[in-house]
Amino acid sequence: MINDRIQSKLHEAHSLWREGKEEAMLSPLEEALQLARQVGNTSKTIEILSEYGGALRVTGNLQEAEKALTEVVKLLEQIHAEKHPPYGTALVNLANLYRVQKRHKLALYIFKRAKYVFEDIHCFDYNYTSLCNNLALLYQSLGEDTEAIQLLKETITYLQADEKYLLPLVTSYNNLTSLYLNQGDLSLAQSYLDQAKDLARDKLKHNAPIQAAILNNQGLIHQKNKNYEASKTSFQTSLKFLAQSYGENSPDYQSVKSNLEIVRGALHD
Repeated sequence: MINDRIQSKLHEAHSLWREGKEEAMLSPLEEALQLARQVGNTSKTIEILSEYGGALRVTGNLQEAEKALTEVVKLLEQIHAEKHPPYGTALVNLANLYRVQKRHKLALYIFKRAKYVFEDIHCFDYNYTSLCNNLALLYQSLGEDTEAIQLLKETITYLQADEKYLLPLVTSYNNLTSLYLNQGDLSLAQSYLDQAKDLARDKLKHNAPIQAAILNNQGLIHQKNKNYEASKTSFQTSLKFLAQSYGENSPDYQSVKSNLEIVRGALHD
């Protein structure tokens, strides 16, 4: 009976995720987690904690996210799962949180541990490409753009071979856009962004987070080209998607909001 209730709550949470409503999925995930703990189901607790921690991170609840994601790693170590894909994924999730918190040295250490786990067991799947994308973002934050670009291009080569990797492929193109923007190469930035747009236009048109990320990068390109009205429109639309999916307290929402305020300042000068 309790297992049925757990599955019902997870189904509710996953339906909200598919609609891009990550903030709303926190409540059913909390309920499912409490039920899994109640019956002492360790594997289900790990599964739900991983999702819950990720949802907490993207919605800006970083301290609670750290508690959840750290517990996942500890639970997996308790059952001696260090040489299995879920352990690598748990490390990636924790490292990505540290990246968002700008705890760069710790994030890099954990990412490298995760990379070793995946490569040691020859696991090169969706989770490995997620690792590569997030590690590339960390390299960018550290000013190591060359390493980030090389890592993303290697990842794209792998992702292009299978249609089921559409979302991480679009994410990779969008991240490359950010890197070339950072280097001031607007032509290459727009080229990779156009590839992301083309892929996302049909099959990912209802994915609010990826649409928001694409719009944010388009806004930044318009801003660099001093096309401030177009930039403002892109940022405003991005914020609408982010408010719907992550909420206004999320790091992504605050980042785009900051971009919008800069453009508004330029329009008033």
